[in-house]
Formats: sequence, C-alpha cells, structure tokens
Amino acid sequence: MFNHVLEHVLSCFPALASKAACRRSKLSDADRLLLTLMRLRHGLRVQDIAYRFQIGLTTASNIFSDWLDAMYLSLKVFIMWPTQDLCFQNMPQIFKDIYPRTRCIIDCSQKFLYRTTILIPTTCTSIFKL
Repeated sequence: MFNHVLEHVLSCFPALASKAACRRSKLSDADRLLLTLMRLRHGLRVQDIAYRFQIGLTTASNIFSDWLDAMYLSLKVFIMWPTQDLCFQNMPQIFKDIYPRTRCIIDCSQKFLYRTTILIPTTCTSIFKL
C-alpha cells in the first residue's frame, strides 16, 4: 500500500522528486512520504522528525508541507462521501431529532499526554524484573 501511495503521489506531482534532486537531499522519496505519514499518524513534533531522519528543522518542515499538499491534491479522489439520504438513514435517532440537517458526526475527543521537553535517555526498572 505504501508503495502504491508513493507511486500515485509522484505520478501526479513529479516536481516533488525533482525538487528533492535540486536540493540534494539525503532522503529518498519513500523517506519523505514516511516522514509525512509518521507526523500525521503519531503527531510527532518537527524537532523529533528532524532528529529521527537526521535533517534540519527547516528541511523537515518543508518536506512535510510539500508532501501534505501533494497528498491532499492527489489522494482526494479516493475519499467518497455517502449520499445525504444514506447518512440520514444510518444516523442515531437523537441526532435526527435535534440536528436534522447533519451530514456527518466527527468525534473530536482529546487524550492529553505528557510530553517531556528534555530528551534524556532514562532507564526503566520494574519490580518484576528483579
């Protein structure tokens, strides 16, 4: 699947590959796509991405922006919305009663995680290992 997405995005936007060649980047096109997907899926910060791929902050940010735009424009044809009637048929009754014109329900719940700002290697011990 990864390779198919890579090929599709590059076939729609060959300038991405030539842009990388002009900048003489040490990352392959596959690495650029992986960088973008990792940031999207895991919410990694640019500093973390830059460290993992051993590139500068600006480079990581530019790669993410370029590939995100290209993915949006080339992959949006694969997103299919059901008809409004079908959405209404499958909607919970409470939404039908209160919000009759609702087309979709987006869950925006948040999970708060503690993220350290200092990246220091630590050791983890457990009483079960003793």
